[in-house]
Amino acid sequence: MKKYFLLFALILIFSVFGCQKNDKKGCEPNPCEVKEHSTGVCEEDGWGGQYYICECEENYFWDPRKAEKKCVDPCEGDPCSISGSTGVCTASGYNEYECECEYGFVWEDEELKCIDLCDPNPCDDKEHSTGVCEKKDGRYVCECEKNYFWVSCSDLLYCNECVNPCLPNKYESNPCGNPETLKECIPKSGKKYTCVCKDGFRWNGVECVELNECSPGDSVPCKDSSTGLLWSTKISDYGMLKQCGNFSEGHFSNWETPSIDQLRTLIRNCPDTETGGTCEVSDECIEESCYAENCKGCSPDNSGKYSIIGDYQQFLSKSTYNSESSCFWAVNFISGAIETVCADGTPKNVRCTRCLEDDHEWNGTKCVKKP
Repeated sequence: MKKYFLLFALILIFSVFGCQKNDKKGCEPNPCEVKEHSTGVCEEDGWGGQYYICECEENYFWDPRKAEKKCVDPCEGDPCSISGSTGVCTASGYNEYECECEYGFVWEDEELKCIDLCDPNPCDDKEHSTGVCEKKDGRYVCECEKNYFWVSCSDLLYCNECVNPCLPNKYESNPCGNPETLKECIPKSGKKYTCVCKDGFRWNGVECVELNECSPGDSVPCKDSSTGLLWSTKISDYGMLKQCGNFSEGHFSNWETPSIDQLRTLIRNCPDTETGGTCEVSDECIEESCYAENCKGCSPDNSGKYSIIGDYQQFLSKSTYNSESSCFWAVNFISGAIETVCADGTPKNVRCTRCLEDDHEWNGTKCVKKP
């Protein structure tokens, strides 16, 4: 019983002491009414409210330090009248401010000054830099030697360096893979590059690999050595012949929609419509009168037997049958037939083509070296 009585007495004593200590409120009487640049609004602070905080006028901040206890503006006294500053001062606390800097300068919080990004010149000791320093978007940019590109510290891979992504670096030992099958690597930016393969090879995303001869089921792009033509994957052309001009595959560009002569080189096992067959439709004869019964091909078969690539759909050429009605010659590989197709708003199958070698061109029968 005595034990519980002693505990109750202690609680009572501390409660009375606490009440006595809290009797003195920080805002009674209100000290903020006489504080300069205070709105007069007082808020109690600390244990029991024995301290106070004054609400300050706009652009003023309460300085809680014992020696001060007043509303202050750290921008008073014009601290931004310094070199490289516009003079505009922005306060964020009773002892914190930032000066607006002129173009090419940045604010340094610790030194409280505007620093010239290019003085001293950080580009003097940058490898592959010409030493020319420029200011851009709040940071410095070094001019780089040819085929090198400046990468700032905002990049995750490099930090303020002149970079040639085609060269072995700390992230890629050989960006374009096997050098024996590579023609050249063309740098585009600090991180982007194009791997150009030697003739007869294609880019597979990792390295240059040998191009397959076109045959059913093989990967594309593929080559037809008998004509020197390169053929792309099948695409659906909604814009009627426009996609091949913007097409890129295997890092090959300069693709074209095939002419009817080029498209006929893909026909197999149907003599009348193969290249040199009796069907007269060609790049030199595209009028309606060129079409005859022998252009209707062979017996329908959807196994892909009439295409060296194994196609069994209709594919469009760029050879115009009737320019006024936007109709074109096409090959239907279900039967090896040569027929016409007109623009009706539905997508058409297209295989883009080009000569395998850049210095070759189509002469109507095969790709030959340009004169």
